Amino acid sequence: AAWLLKALSAPDELTFRIWETMAFPEPFRIQYKRLMESRNPRSAETERAGIRWTMPNGDLQSYSDVCPNAWKVMLVVRNGSGAALRERELFAEITESDVFANVCFFVLSVDATQSDWRSSLSKRRSLEEQLVWLGNNPQNYEALEISTIPQIVAVSPGGQMSQSIRSLPSQGLARELERELRSYRSGY
Repeated sequence: AAWLLKALSAPDELTFRIWETMAFPEPFRIQYKRLMESRNPRSAETERAGIRWTMPNGDLQSYSDVCPNAWKVMLVVRNGSGAALRERELFAEITESDVFANVCFFVLSVDATQSDWRSSLSKRRSLEEQLVWLGNNPQNYEALEISTIPQIVAVSPGGQMSQSIRSLPSQGLARELERELRSYRSGY
């Protein structure tokens, strides 16, 4: 059980070798196999494609319909979080920069209730702010690798989660975006 917990929380090379070489009871092997399948990047892309969120006007929108061939950069917020509110202000400044004209920016609300969602909506700085409500669905959190509030989630045009664009706006998001976009463009 300890090796399964290690694989869940802090997998490393040793953990993978242990699972490949040691004999574990079948229920543990099944759980480990499910874990590895869920961490498969193709599986995560498929899960992200099924995500739907609520727009400010109440309509549902599919994740896969939004900016299909562009970077998607999302700031994850929740009503009542002072840190999220501060980051949201700085995020808005970044979204207004002409340097990032080809990036789709979203403020992604993970409010648990509709009244909290309405409160988050009332804090919009302008109508240009792309605010959507993801709700409180654990599968969506996993697909987008959401673990904290506030948090930045960045997805490349190819659908891969970025490991290099992770900083909050106050911690250097703009620099990371510039660097990643420069290297991404030079790769083509």
